[in-house]
Formats: sequence, C-alpha cells, structure tokens
Amino acid sequence: MVGPSHAMFALGTWEALGPVDRFQIGTPEYPDRSATLIVEMDALSSVGTTLRGPSIKDTASLSLPETTAF
Repeated sequence: MVGPSHAMFALGTWEALGPVDRFQIGTPEYPDRSATLIVEMDALSSVGTTLRGPSIKDTASLSLPETTAF
C-alpha cells in the first residue's frame, strides 16, 4: 500500500479521501501524472455543476460532492 502522495488511483467516499490535495495532480504537459479518484456516492444526477471539456460535446451537468477541488 502507498500513501496518497504516491497513489495512482484511490477509491472511497469524499470524506474518506479528503483532503484531496494530498493526491498528485497533473500538469498541462503531463495530465497522466495525476491520481484518479473514484468517489463512492449514494446517487448521481444530471443537475448541479456544469462540466465542459474535450470529451463533452457542449456541456453536461453532474451532482458533485463539492466543487472547490475541481
């Protein structure tokens, strides 16, 4: 087992994973160097935070546990 600063993946509730700044973040040049966090949720809905990016045609919405980390 490795600590958060060396983890490539982590699974847990938002509370168990926090604070998320313990995990590696990527850079624009090397986004693959960030940790992937898989957050357990009771339910997801398509309302809430607006998402945009290369894999999203226009925009999408998702209920996130909090938005500061994003």
